[in-house]
Amino acid sequence: MASVPSVLAAVEPLISLMYVSSAARLFSEKDILEILRVSRINNERLGITGMLLYHEGSFLQILEGPKFEVSKKADEIELDSRHRGMLRLVTKAEEVRQFPGWSMGFCNLNEIPEEDRAAFSPYLISSVLDEK
Repeated sequence: MASVPSVLAAVEPLISLMYVSSAARLFSEKDILEILRVSRINNERLGITGMLLYHEGSFLQILEGPKFEVSKKADEIELDSRHRGMLRLVTKAEEVRQFPGWSMGFCNLNEIPEEDRAAFSPYLISSVLDEK
């Protein structure tokens, strides 16, 4: 279980930020596992928790933690060349974490049967930047 630095939690207000983005290319399972490995290490150090969903080139992520750290991390993600079209859907103050102990929970929706995907956000049905 991830530990959250108490100094950060005591100093900064807690926020959560939800965004969607499109991958610049399709990610292999190996690519995703490497993103998760690095993210979990960095997020634990920064006091950030949350979860990541991935489906056929689209991401939906929720980050929560100290306001400064979450905002800084979101800015870094937006500039990351592996993403494009980042849309910040919700940013709000939180009293308690929704994902305590998850330095980065993850679900690959490509592995969920088609009939069960209906329960997930329409943002993950297709790329947020699908060209028409």
